[in-house]
Amino acid sequence: MTTTEEVMDANKMRTIFDNSQHLHKMQKCLQQIMDLYRKCESSDEWFSDFKAELRRDILFTLNCDPKSPYTKHTIEFVANFLRSFSAPKEVVNTDGDTTIIDDEMADLSANNNSDAENREPQDGDESQDELGMETFGSESFTRNKDRSMANTTIVTEEPTFADFVIKEHLIRFLNNKSTHIRYNCCLLIRKLFTELEDMDMEVYEKLKKALLERLRDKDKSIRSAAALALHRFQEVDKYKDMASDALKFHLKGDPDFRVRQSCLLALHPTLNSIDDFINATRDVKDIIRKTAFILIAEKFDIRNIGIDKRLEILKNGLNERHAAVKKVIEIKLLPNWVKTYNGDFTALLYALDIQTDPQLIERMFYLYFDFINKDVDESTGKTGFHKFIDDFRNRFLADFNLLTKEDLTVENSFLWHIIAKYCKDNEISVTLTINNERLMTDNEETDSQPIESNEETVDALDLIIPDLPHYCRYLSIFVKQILVQRYELHQLLEFEFILNQLLSMGELIEIGDEAQRQILRKCVNDILSDEDLFKRIHNYVPHVMKIFAQNTDTNIFLETTLEIIDVINSSSMEIDETPVPVEINPETIVEKLRQYEVEYAKLGYQIEKLKDNIEDTEQNDNFLSDKKAEMIAVIQANIDELKAKKEEVFNKRLNLSSAQPPPLQQTQQNNEKQNLTDDPIALQRCLQIFASCLEFGGFKSVNAVVYTLIERLVMPSIPNQEIIVRNLAVKCLGLSCLLSQDLAKKYFGLIVQVFNLDSELPQETALKCIFDILCFYGLSCFEEKSKSKNLNKSRNNTTVCKDDNKENNSIHNNSNSVDNSDDEEEDDNDNDRTVIVHNETNVLCSDSEDQNSDDEEQDEDKFINLFTDLLERNLVSELDSIRLITGQGIAKLFLLGRMYSPQLLSRLLIMWYDPDSGEELRQFLGVFLPIYSGVQMKANLKGENAFEECFVKTIETVYNEALNYVNLDNLINFLLQLLSYEGHKNLAKSIANQIITRFGANDLNDLLSNKYYLRILSVLNLNEMATHDIKEYKLLIKRIEKFVNKSKSRTKLTMNRLQTIKTKIDKQMDLIKLNSSRVSTIENFESLSLSQSMSQSSCDELSHIDETLLSIKS
Repeated sequence: MTTTEEVMDANKMRTIFDNSQHLHKMQKCLQQIMDLYRKCESSDEWFSDFKAELRRDILFTLNCDPKSPYTKHTIEFVANFLRSFSAPKEVVNTDGDTTIIDDEMADLSANNNSDAENREPQDGDESQDELGMETFGSESFTRNKDRSMANTTIVTEEPTFADFVIKEHLIRFLNNKSTHIRYNCCLLIRKLFTELEDMDMEVYEKLKKALLERLRDKDKSIRSAAALALHRFQEVDKYKDMASDALKFHLKGDPDFRVRQSCLLALHPTLNSIDDFINATRDVKDIIRKTAFILIAEKFDIRNIGIDKRLEILKNGLNERHAAVKKVIEIKLLPNWVKTYNGDFTALLYALDIQTDPQLIERMFYLYFDFINKDVDESTGKTGFHKFIDDFRNRFLADFNLLTKEDLTVENSFLWHIIAKYCKDNEISVTLTINNERLMTDNEETDSQPIESNEETVDALDLIIPDLPHYCRYLSIFVKQILVQRYELHQLLEFEFILNQLLSMGELIEIGDEAQRQILRKCVNDILSDEDLFKRIHNYVPHVMKIFAQNTDTNIFLETTLEIIDVINSSSMEIDETPVPVEINPETIVEKLRQYEVEYAKLGYQIEKLKDNIEDTEQNDNFLSDKKAEMIAVIQANIDELKAKKEEVFNKRLNLSSAQPPPLQQTQQNNEKQNLTDDPIALQRCLQIFASCLEFGGFKSVNAVVYTLIERLVMPSIPNQEIIVRNLAVKCLGLSCLLSQDLAKKYFGLIVQVFNLDSELPQETALKCIFDILCFYGLSCFEEKSKSKNLNKSRNNTTVCKDDNKENNSIHNNSNSVDNSDDEEEDDNDNDRTVIVHNETNVLCSDSEDQNSDDEEQDEDKFINLFTDLLERNLVSELDSIRLITGQGIAKLFLLGRMYSPQLLSRLLIMWYDPDSGEELRQFLGVFLPIYSGVQMKANLKGENAFEECFVKTIETVYNEALNYVNLDNLINFLLQLLSYEGHKNLAKSIANQIITRFGANDLNDLLSNKYYLRILSVLNLNEMATHDIKEYKLLIKRIEKFVNKSKSRTKLTMNRLQTIKTKIDKQMDLIKLNSSRVSTIENFESLSLSQSMSQSSCDELSHIDETLLSIKS
């Protein structure tokens, strides 16, 4: 029998819990329950009743709706009460918890089976705010502020009352059947451990094990809450920690994005977990990527991360397509990195190893400059970028806007170039204040007038780059510095990088007069002609040629290029000459003697002409005696030089006349030695110059000089032993083919052979050339070429195997090639055709009226099949670079309308889901696939049509080959999003036929048909179906229904989907009938109106006749 006082105590505790739901009463309630605890602690019987009532009230609180703010307030009250037993001081949070996580998790709990768990963020959705902070409240982002990760728990000697409640009640509540109790218990533990300082080790281990069990809960909201509760259970000082490993596992593989975000927020930022944070920046959900970048920016010091990881974070951020995520990179990550180095960009560039990926660092600076350029100082009117320019000029630039010798480093040269480039690209201007001081004379008064100041706006580029004469002199001095002594390899690489940055500065200088152009040409020509420089560094040639091309006429540029190549070849041959006498073939003796005689005569003529000049100078009285003597001395020196050459030619002619004819084979070898250089460095230099000439020259056609260089320089270099030489030769050949369709037809087979037979680097270049040529000319010109025997031979060398059992293989080609002659232009227009393969029957649709023979059609079809097989083989290549180039090349052919192949599109779709395809390729395909679905091509074809044709094939491939890395549901949803309602109409009948085929060939319990195909049919839109289409579709569905009714294991879900399909069909048929009735009504109304108007007009005519008769009678 209970006493009145005991009942009063129980009611008092319930009253305390009721009042704790209000924030303004929480402090008072906490004091009351502590007084009640002290009062009951003195008596074992009362204390037992106190614990029983406390358990009842806690359980009642945990069983309440998590969405209610009163539930959250009471949970906060219980956490503060239990925390007071371990904390040195009583810590009370009177501000309450205003986080949104509880509302979100409650919604997830109520909708556990919802299919919309990965919905995109909507306007006004608090769980998907701009920076992803509101989802889990500010507490989650400041959870370990000023706290040691190593001291997660402090074990006491005796268990406290809080340990008793956790052990006897909360651990058991974690295994309760009620979803609300399990979720709220995880929330209570998370709040309790925010400030809990000590705990019994046994209780700690049991609670940790229980939370790990809840991390595997079937309810996603509970998994999310358990992940957050596990934050302080991580022991980061251990290499292997169960809590950390579990969080990493769910961060990587949990299907729900909110669970992954909770794991990301709970995971401690350490060097062991940095890889998991970086991987989260590539998550499929934008809110996860956003959170990962925020945590990396705030929790990790860039100085404690390796260079490769820094660049990986930067690359993932700059390649981000979502605007809100990229905004985090701009406003958080980059400013924090700059702040880490106290605004020293030189140190930041050194930390990022600028030579590893300069293009990536350039994009980073452009993004950062855009950010600081928006920050305007209202007092001065200057932006952050203007202040950045001023700081750079004051620190590094000396006279004439040039870097000093001490400051000319890799980092400073890059920073100098990127600032100048950004100023030019964005047309940055600077306002300067100019003081006009009056010149004072001795007669003027000492009190001068105030100094006038004027503001002038100038281009910021003029404050960064030097004048052209100073720039050329600065460049020449730097080149001489490279040649002055021997350097180590890393020093030469640094010099090469600095030289390229200085040359890139020259591309930004605008030249206004011919005199400056002459200065620049001389400087550039000296650099190109310097043989010693190229022996030390090599990759500066393209930059030099680009500057040369920008400031030189096209014809002069080509002629100068040829002269430089000739000089290099001649100097190389002079160096390679050996004292061994060269025997001459008798067939060439006469020709050589004739050449020597012509040269001997020319030298004699030049000598006589110079002697006449001496006589004219002596007889001319307009010159002074000293000047006349100087001119005569110069002419005489030239005469002596020519006489020496004349004597040398005479001796060669004499030796040749007495030479004996050697064997023919030895003579041919000697001729090859005379005609081709064996110096790979000189050959590499010539090929670089020629490739840069073709790339930057802006040529529209091929002339004799280009033909000569191809035959004498490029073609002999294709079989060279050096890989770099072969690679440059293939590049030159590919660039030349873009200038002429005839050259493309001539050398296309050779480029294909290089791709199939050569090593990796020339293979990549050859594959790029192949796609460039096909994108430029189309496949039609090579279809015509395939009829000839020469291409058949080269085709056999490609070792491509033809697959006769191809399905859904269709190629769409559009060629817009133009040739110089009118006849060839007509032929090219006739070759612009579309080849479509339907049901293994070839249909050739040509604009010309002439019909090709069967043999020609087979040749053309063979070429298309060979090319398609070649591309398919490259898509599964072991080399990542080959797969990337092939995927990008196919996508470009698709977008340009040069090619139409659902078969290859299906391969690209599967590669997009394959994690082994490479990050860069997958990102490219993620951008390409949605764009291609909206492309309009010729022959009434769209990119959407290719997705329709490859839809079933792709699903069948994934299902039959058991590609576990492809989520079929996700693939189906993605493809349906790319198709319009018109595409749904065509897809519905195709899938229905496929279901009938599978049911007829396989068991009636076919999983693919029952689980996936029927679901697709149930969501397709039939609004675009006409009467005959809907009737045909209805018959197909009836046949499917018969198959399903025969199945013994048909499910309720299958029957519901069939009913949904039939309902959609009935609605569409009713809609068609309604529209047809409306059309008939309108037509009847129009015919009735027409008849009424005709009758009315006839009545008017009769009345008019009657009036005429009456007028006549009268």
